Amino acid sequence: MSTDVTIDDIWQLFKESERIMRERDARLSERIEESERIMRERDARLSVKIEQVSKEVGRLGGRWGEFVEGLIAPSCIAMFAERGIQV
Repeated sequence: MSTDVTIDDIWQLFKESERIMRERDARLSERIEESERIMRERDARLSVKIEQVSKEVGRLGGRWGEFVEGLIAPSCIAMFAERGIQV
């Protein structure tokens, strides 16, 4: 059994290493593209949810204002009337 290494053997090792690195880079690129696609989809869903929540908070704020106004307005009218201020 010979243990002599030829220049051709070394070139073969380089070529094999290059092939392995290209395959690894291709798989890595695929994974990056897939991750970016997933993040874009997640961001789109998140934007829709944020918009929905914003609308609900806006409606809640309006309803809260009506509630507070309903509580305070009658008392204010009576309080101003006691002080002789017409409302």
